Amino acid sequence: MLALTAGGLSVFFLSRPLGRIADAADRFLHGETEVQIPVKHDDEIGRLARAFNYLSEEIVRLTRKEEWLREVLSSIREAIIVTSASGEIVLANPAASRLFMIEGARKRSIPVDHIEFPEMRELFERVHAHQSGIYNEELTVMTPKRERVFKVTAVPVRKASQFDGTVLVINDITRLRNLERTRRDFVSSVSHELRTPLASIKGYTETLLEGAMNDPENATAFLHIIQQESEQLTALINDVLDLSRIESGKIVYTFEPVAIRPQLEKTVALFEPAASRKGVRIELSAPDGLPPVLADRNYFDIVMRNLIDNAIKYVDANRGRVRVSAYKSDDAVSIEVSDNGLGIPQADLERIFERFYRVDKARSRELGGTGLGLSIVKHIVLAHKGKVEVRSRTSSGSTFTVTFPVA
Repeated sequence: MLALTAGGLSVFFLSRPLGRIADAADRFLHGETEVQIPVKHDDEIGRLARAFNYLSEEIVRLTRKEEWLREVLSSIREAIIVTSASGEIVLANPAASRLFMIEGARKRSIPVDHIEFPEMRELFERVHAHQSGIYNEELTVMTPKRERVFKVTAVPVRKASQFDGTVLVINDITRLRNLERTRRDFVSSVSHELRTPLASIKGYTETLLEGAMNDPENATAFLHIIQQESEQLTALINDVLDLSRIESGKIVYTFEPVAIRPQLEKTVALFEPAASRKGVRIELSAPDGLPPVLADRNYFDIVMRNLIDNAIKYVDANRGRVRVSAYKSDDAVSIEVSDNGLGIPQADLERIFERFYRVDKARSRELGGTGLGLSIVKHIVLAHKGKVEVRSRTSSGSTFTVTFPVA
């Protein structure tokens, strides 16, 4: 009887702490990761409780560390992909998931075949075959929307001297390469545009020095050409400097309410003598009730001067017509400059606002155009939170529309 009683008490005193351990383990499995078991004795049950508490703390610590690492990976702008020794993608941060549409890689391993772009799949195969040292490559990929350029850096992961996978860091450098290409094109275009008038000035100057100076008729004609080319050179340099300042964002605009009609009347009056000499008629249509626009008065004037000057240049003498009209459009005022000139081919409309782009280069240079006026117009209008559009048909003229927000 005494033995039974002792046995029953032993079972009772053992079952209670074991029950607490079992209950704590069950709560831990159901998400209560910070469960702790009180340790009252240094016996086997106490040591088991301490071991459970230690494991619980370690799991909590590792979980927090994993969460922190995931947050770090998520905050990195570059795409990061980790592959296993077998070549499968085992980890991809959100930037990589968005870029290559491999969302599943955040939860499970996926084959490289799941990447949509064949150029990237071939790259992964090359990187996986490399397996030693740092691998660098610049890759051009054609996506459904546009061509993109990636810079890929891959580092092998080694475990006990054995290849265990690869970490790839992928930078989208499309914008950087586009900027570099734009800079090269700009330098090339400026060099060409400067070289043309300079060569002409040099040639006629040499001709004068070689004896043409003594021929009054030719000397006068040559000097007029030199003057004309010098004016073209000055206009080009001024436009390049203006565009450079505008694109750099260093211009401080002074925005104020600008009355449309008086400003347009002043600009049209400025061009009427030149238009009259060419036999071109300028018409202005701007109702008195137009609300003022929020603009920098000087840069608003530059926009209108460029558009009206272009219209006068590209209409035929003696039968050309330029119409400047303004009207309210929602919370903005739109100004149209229309002409009855040769018009712009449909294929050229998308590029008409690019720097140095001309539909007819020979005619543009002959008329004193620099190829920068419309680019200047576009940048100024965008800086005013407005928009610029063009409509045109060959042999039917063109209409440029700029829209400024109401003050």
